[in-house]
Amino acid sequence: MTTLSDPKVSRLELLTNLHSQGMTDLQISNYLNDREMYTPNGKKYYPELVYGTRKKYKNRKIRQKQNKKEITKIDIHF
Repeated sequence: MTTLSDPKVSRLELLTNLHSQGMTDLQISNYLNDREMYTPNGKKYYPELVYGTRKKYKNRKIRQKQNKKEITKIDIHF
């Protein structure tokens, strides 16, 4: 799985945090556009894009948790 750049993670976390504070996707898109915070491709946000972006990021975080493997014991035999 590829690693996201810090600016991209910051943007995704902002979307997530605004939504968790009770903002709708329409309000989030207006918030970002009003502050001239555009997509990585330089386009304006719209509600469906905000929703899709949040959903993909949420699923990515779920996959990352599932893919983490924890080493609990190492047996060394000589």
